[in-house]
Amino acid sequence: MTLETLHSLIELLPTYGERRAAGLRQEFGARWWSYQRLYQETFGVAALLKRRGVRPGERIVLWAPNTPEWVAFFLGASLRGVVVVPVDEGSSPTHVRQLVEQVDAVLVAHGPAQDISWCERATQPLSWQEDELRESSFEDLAIPVGPNDPAVILYTSGTTSQPKGVVLTHGNLVSEIEPFRAWRWLLRIIPCRVLSLSPLSHTQGLMLGLCVPLAIGLSVLYSASVDPMHVIRTIRQQRVTLLVAVPRIQHLLVKTLRQRPYERQGLTLGERVRTIRSFLLRRHILFLATHAEFGYWFWALLVGGAALPPDDERFWFESGYFLAQGYGLTETTAIVSINLITPFFGHLGSIGKPLQRQKVRLAEDGEILVGGPNVSPGYAEGSTPEDQVFTDRNGFLHTGDLARQDSSGRLYFVGRKKDIIVTGEGFNVYPDEVEAVLNRMAEVRDAVVIGLEQDSHEEVHAVLLLNNGADAADVVRRANTELEPHQTIRGWTVWPGGDFPRTSLLKAKRQAVTATVQRWRSERPLLRPAAESRPTLQAIREATSRNQRLALLAQYLTRLPAEQRTAEQLRLVGDLGLSSLDLIELLTLMEATGQVDLQHVAVAEDATLADLGTLARMPEPARSRSRLPAREPGWSRGPIGSLVRAVTQPFLIGVWASLCARVVPTWPAKPLTISQPFILAAAPHRHWLDGFAVYAALPRHLRRRLMVVTNRDFHEYFAPSPGVPRSIRLLVGLVYHVLMPLVFRFTILPGFGTTRVGLYETGALLDRGYSLITFPKGFFFLPQDAQHHDPGVALMAIQTQLPILPVWFDGNHALRLRPRRNRPRIEVHFGEPIPVTPDMTPGEVIAKVEAAFARMA
Repeated sequence: MTLETLHSLIELLPTYGERRAAGLRQEFGARWWSYQRLYQETFGVAALLKRRGVRPGERIVLWAPNTPEWVAFFLGASLRGVVVVPVDEGSSPTHVRQLVEQVDAVLVAHGPAQDISWCERATQPLSWQEDELRESSFEDLAIPVGPNDPAVILYTSGTTSQPKGVVLTHGNLVSEIEPFRAWRWLLRIIPCRVLSLSPLSHTQGLMLGLCVPLAIGLSVLYSASVDPMHVIRTIRQQRVTLLVAVPRIQHLLVKTLRQRPYERQGLTLGERVRTIRSFLLRRHILFLATHAEFGYWFWALLVGGAALPPDDERFWFESGYFLAQGYGLTETTAIVSINLITPFFGHLGSIGKPLQRQKVRLAEDGEILVGGPNVSPGYAEGSTPEDQVFTDRNGFLHTGDLARQDSSGRLYFVGRKKDIIVTGEGFNVYPDEVEAVLNRMAEVRDAVVIGLEQDSHEEVHAVLLLNNGADAADVVRRANTELEPHQTIRGWTVWPGGDFPRTSLLKAKRQAVTATVQRWRSERPLLRPAAESRPTLQAIREATSRNQRLALLAQYLTRLPAEQRTAEQLRLVGDLGLSSLDLIELLTLMEATGQVDLQHVAVAEDATLADLGTLARMPEPARSRSRLPAREPGWSRGPIGSLVRAVTQPFLIGVWASLCARVVPTWPAKPLTISQPFILAAAPHRHWLDGFAVYAALPRHLRRRLMVVTNRDFHEYFAPSPGVPRSIRLLVGLVYHVLMPLVFRFTILPGFGTTRVGLYETGALLDRGYSLITFPKGFFFLPQDAQHHDPGVALMAIQTQLPILPVWFDGNHALRLRPRRNRPRIEVHFGEPIPVTPDMTPGEVIAKVEAAFARMA
């Protein structure tokens, strides 16, 4: 089947059935839509647009983060012949208002976090209820479109100029899909999971994170965060095969990996490999270290949007990964050329050979010229002057990018035509080459090299984003020793903010940086910019919102030196009023702000600012020594454990249920319509055998993959308090290492619920199809103030959108392990499944579960 329009792509969706199509990974869990559901939701959007009177050819603005709903809305609009104008989720309301007026949009579709109170046009949240119309046929809802009809208007990143609206047709989009469709037969047999970190509002994200994967049957996972530690965890726990990212994100990944501790030698991984001259030994060490972080499912990266730093390219090559670096523009529908580097061979530094079905030439000055079916027909009206020529008379687009070409036809990116710095000696300096040297420095978070006028000529000037305490003069001195004489950095500016202004692809806005530095020089030519403003405790206390307070507190603990912090003995819970859920989120923000791994850190209820600040600055090996395990023993996690459990679980629980208790399930009036995975919330929890009773009461088709969350049973074994008898510790250890793994998979959450690694492991098992048994109200005999729901489990339900099945016990106080002649009657009451939606809060989820318990008690 040859694709002609996006309608052809939509018709392919049901052929992949229940295979996972699109998902969203948040902090602890992922929620997925199958291809079949995506097909149905696409019809729901098309029916919604039809009901709201949106006509073919009209334009709608799509302002939301990457989610499965975004994909459905885009495809549903395409089915109706409606033109979509995507906007980055972080765009300001002022920018979106101007865009809505410029394109004359008739509807603004938005995510839950976007403020649309200003909008006078029709609005639509990305949650719709058109169930009665999803059964409509393709012919009822589809509006015929041709290859030359516009499908989307994408606004360019605008790093060096004002953004322009690029019109892409159905033919443009499918022309870029066709070269990849040769892989579809193999991928039907071998499923592949893609983590796409590029925004869908950009052409790279749209093509490589939506159109291409769905056309060949891949599973695409989007992420709510691009923090390096979150990305690494997501790749490992979600078993990602391919990563699609921009160079900025992969550069942060490389930096994070190089700074990871290497065994117990007191060295980082980067320091260790720098001392090795042998390529084979260096590859061996990098291969083992990186695969220990990512897992062995991950094997390929696809990077585009900007030039990849040479050191990063070599890092992935020496680590044994497949690396594909693409080059393209919005005007060329993302991809012009691809360079594939395998673990065995490759041409490092190249942006590859052009794809088929397009023509690529180099002008006399080295500018890349592109022609073919992937080139846009032009800009949207109002984006550019009316007399601006889009393509030349031969049909070639002038990209503004400079490259050189070798004898084999491979292209090597040189730089942007507009960015060239012409020095007083007449030499051309390409900023990318100087930035690559600066970004190799450990103290440099990022750098932008610009040309500043000095004595009627340009000089090379570096704008540096540095780590705390770094010496800018020393950084520039060391960089100059690696640069050619004509590339020498003559001046520098330390950027005072937390980050450069960036585009949706995280590229620094060079024009904005240049204008800011020029303004500083004109206002205070002899002074450097003021140091970055530091958060204070007063600002934290005066924060008007919970999110703002947590963000300021994370900056206070990670960016402010210990000697400058005050009131270190303030308690996080008692004095600052943080809840258990707040502490979980605070650790996540600290991890992103300070680039440290805090996933194994547990925070006590009486912890102070000093305690948390110390943990943030403690070396990783020191934090590791204080870890509590978050999952079952290693032997039970692999195939051997699964095989043993497949035999022992039904046998042990079956024998117990026939000799020790009479388990009687009761069901709601309506038939129970639920399938795995789900989250089962049971109360009251009176005995550790309650999990056995739940298993015995469940229908056979729901028993197969069950796991248990516990947050107290093993605490006295791993972190005993004074006076705990050794016999108790040994008994609990026997339960942990032998008895429990024979019956259930399980994860461990601490009593206060702030060790995030238990939630990560729980989310990973839910993603693999396990259903979760949790006892949210704790043990019945605990003090009253300990009988509270763990907000982490409620948060997990929201992020995975799994239904919650409430269960109430009667008579479980009589449970015993020994056989009895008069077996006690244990009633297990099942309630109606509780649906969970993304816009719910943990408090709302807990309230719904409590209400279900109250009805069943």
